[in-house]
Amino acid sequence: MDQHAPQPPAPRWLTQIGPLPPPFGGISIHLLRLVSRLRARGWGITVLSAARTPPHSTFNSLFLGNSAWRHFAWTWRHARGVVHLHDRLSPLTLTATLAARARRLPLVLTLHGEPFSTLTRRRGLDPFHRLAIRRADHIVAVNSHVREAVAHLVPADRLSVIPAYLAPDPGEAALASPRLQAWLDREPELPLLVALVYRALPPLLAQADVYGLDLLTAVCERLRAGGTPFRFALLLAQTPRGPDERHYFDSHEARLRAALGSRLGLFVDEYAPPAIARAAVFLRPTRTDGDAVSVREALALGVPVVASDAAPRPAGVVLHRAGDVESLLELTSSVLAGGSRQRVDEAGEEPGLARLEAVYRSLGSR
Repeated sequence: MDQHAPQPPAPRWLTQIGPLPPPFGGISIHLLRLVSRLRARGWGITVLSAARTPPHSTFNSLFLGNSAWRHFAWTWRHARGVVHLHDRLSPLTLTATLAARARRLPLVLTLHGEPFSTLTRRRGLDPFHRLAIRRADHIVAVNSHVREAVAHLVPADRLSVIPAYLAPDPGEAALASPRLQAWLDREPELPLLVALVYRALPPLLAQADVYGLDLLTAVCERLRAGGTPFRFALLLAQTPRGPDERHYFDSHEARLRAALGSRLGLFVDEYAPPAIARAAVFLRPTRTDGDAVSVREALALGVPVVASDAAPRPAGVVLHRAGDVESLLELTSSVLAGGSRQRVDEAGEEPGLARLEAVYRSLGSR
């Protein structure tokens, strides 16, 4: 081989730290698509999977779990290039941040929702978030609410708003499990309502149910009592944890079963796009939110969306007042009666991906 012949450029390298599926929703789906798209664009990537449960074996990664020791030691040992850390639990975010900085690796930190203190269990920045944010080279906020929450800590040139959304790959809407497909194929003439609840969180310390399971239950009961014909698919990203969550979820499941019978489809750890693609309306009644990948997926699939005004939403979403069951009921009924579907092109994918790449390059060239 001619040693003077032109050599291919060395691969650009990233380390992505965050959750991979399961669960099939939220940050894990975004990270899965992000890694795939970046590799297709020539990036070398190391993935450190940070989550309560290990990812599926088909996803090549090193599993950090929720271990602070692994977050530090394995970030120190295995991270290469620009480190992109996706915030989940603020103490672990800080631990991985300290390891990356100790290695003098450039660090991008994405905040996927309004900061939530692990100390008070309320909205707000805790000391772990503050220390991590101040040590990152660049902060990515997924919406303007998140940006406003951290803007006083970050110079404007180190803070970007980039929605955490990459469109589903062609064919993803057809990847239904046999159980989901069989349920979707029953009574197809009935309008289908679909909601994705990341976790069944009971009210805590005077804080209401974040994901709005209580609102979904009440709306389904009211629609059924009023004679509206429909089916409801409830996709739960995570199995309820502990007796409090289990009791809370079981009580709502019982109410939904009593109202809907076999017209309730309950699916845990199920891939969402196949159900969303069949929906007459997609519901997102959260009381606080990040960018909500599922909302953008529904719009891209031509499905009308009724979502709370708890966070900035893309164009085309019908907004109800956060926490207000009457508002949610009225708008859901109206959209159901309209029956129209129109694809909303989410043009933010390629520019968003390109903007992330620009951040990586700017840090990698320093």
